This record gives sequence, C-alpha cells and structure tokens, in this order.
Amino acid sequence: MTRRASDDFSIQIAPSHERLLDLASTDRSNPFLTPEYANIRAGQGEVPLILQSDISGTPSQTIGFLRFGRTRRSLHIPSAPPVESDSSFWSAVADMRERTRLTEVSVDSFGSLHRAESPPSSFSNVIHRSEFLIRADDTELRLRVSSGHRRNINKAVRANAVVHERNDALACDIHAAVVHSALSRRRGRGEVIDFNPDPDLFSPLVLGGLGRIFQVELEGKVVASGLFLFAETGAYFHTGGTTDAGHSIGASPFLVCAVVDGFRGTSRTVLNLGGARTSETGLSQYKREFRSVPRELVSYRWESYGLLRRVMNACTHHLPPIRAWS
Repeated sequence: MTRRASDDFSIQIAPSHERLLDLASTDRSNPFLTPEYANIRAGQGEVPLILQSDISGTPSQTIGFLRFGRTRRSLHIPSAPPVESDSSFWSAVADMRERTRLTEVSVDSFGSLHRAESPPSSFSNVIHRSEFLIRADDTELRLRVSSGHRRNINKAVRANAVVHERNDALACDIHAAVVHSALSRRRGRGEVIDFNPDPDLFSPLVLGGLGRIFQVELEGKVVASGLFLFAETGAYFHTGGTTDAGHSIGASPFLVCAVVDGFRGTSRTVLNLGGARTSETGLSQYKREFRSVPRELVSYRWESYGLLRRVMNACTHHLPPIRAWS
C-alpha cells in the first residue's frame, strides 16, 4: 500500500519483495537496505515501510519500521537517506509523526551516506558518530595496518589461533558472552556504554540469513567473536569482542584481517568496520589503525510522551534496581 503524503513524498507500507530489491539496488553495499533485514524486523512484530522523496526529480528513499505498544508508537529509520538537513524529506517525516501520533522517532546512520552538518529542525537530539571503511578486496591489508595491529596479528599467528565461521544458536550465545566480556573491560576503564549484548539480538540476524559469525579459537576455546552483516557488494561489522585471553594475543585485528581474506574472489569490495561516537576515542583509534577511510555521520532522536507514559517513567525511575529486589 502506497500513501502519498505530499507531491514529493510517499510512504509504502509493507512493501513487496520486488520493491525491497529495488531499494537494495540503490546501495548494494548496505545490509540495512536489504529484503533480508526487512524480513527480520517484520518477524519481530514491526511494520516495514519505504519512505521516498522526489526533490527536483531526484528520488531519495530508505526503509523505516513502525512498532506499536500500549504507551508508545515508534518509528525507526536505521539508515538515513543521503539528503540535506533542510530537505523536505525531514519535514514530511515530522508531518507523519504528528499525523500518526508517534511518541518516538529514531533516525540512525548505519551504512548511510547522510552527512548533514546541522540537524533537521524537527529533531531535538543529535548524535555525532563516524563509520570506518576499508577495501574488502585489499590483498595487502595485513601490511597496511598500523604497527600495533601488525604486532597483534603476529601474536595470534604465533599462538596458533584459528578462525572458524559458525552460524547457529550456540554461536550466537557465545558471541553475546564474548561481547559482554569486551564491554566489561571497557567499562572498567571508565567508559560509559549503554549497550548490553543479548543472544536474542543476534540470533534473528544470523538465523535470518543476513549475519554471519566468525570466531577465533585458541586451544579449542573461543577468544574472539565478530558478527558481520552481508549485502551484495559489502559487509558491515555489527558487533565484536574478545575475552581477556583473546585480548592478550591480539585476536581482534587478526579476526578482521581473516574475514577480509575470505572476501577474495567474491563480489564484496567494501567492509564497513561499524561506528563510534565522538566520545569513543579509543574505539575510533582502533578502527582508524586499519588505515580505514572515516565517514562523518549523524543520528537523530525525537521523543514525546503522553501523561500516562510520563507517570510510568517517573515511577520506574524511583524503583530500586532489579538486583536489589532479591
């Protein structure tokens, strides 16, 4: 079903597979625009929709997902379209927000080409972040990385570490545990991280055919794990981490280079190492040391809750943590 919100903006609800393929063709390296990703989100109870603007005869389109709950109605756009901050696309999204009485709108920039320098006036919260791209067909990546990454790769080689691909439910559980170990180290260094890994986040991506998990093993134990999302000509490093043992032998850069080695002879020419917020200087530096090309991006948030939701949030805010209830 297509609804034309204005002369230059339309919304297509629950698009067909053919329409999703058409969207994916606009950026064949972006897994967040693929039919597989849309089907995974739909399987989680969300409603896919394609938002398209035709400004000066040039169409810009992306996919969004609606979710409805008792006290919230949210729209999430995972990959912002490549339009300017003053584009009528954003005013049309704001108009849609009012018409459908949305309580939350989130616009992320995963794999996006959107580089607006100033936020659209309809969004109150702006997140500055960067993503880092490397050539997936670079046969000399191990030689181009920083000296620190080369030392770590050599450590892993000397330790006889090996990389395996596993794409089952157990691999998702192990991946979540390894990512949790890595985040605990970062929090121990004083970093503030609001992400908590959960196998239920990873398993739909893997079992739905979009994601693949690569893991480094040392003496039969997984010491590093990476989840990569795949598109026709590119891949996106979704999440990754190492255990303490993996960290000590430099398993992380070893894993990335091994995955890139596997791209040889395929159609994939770019690996997006994922993003880092402006405040995550250590993570940014790690990704830069692959001699990657940074892409400056922004994400947006907007929230507006009714009286009932505000009261519920206030009550929840004053409750003790769950661990204190036992």
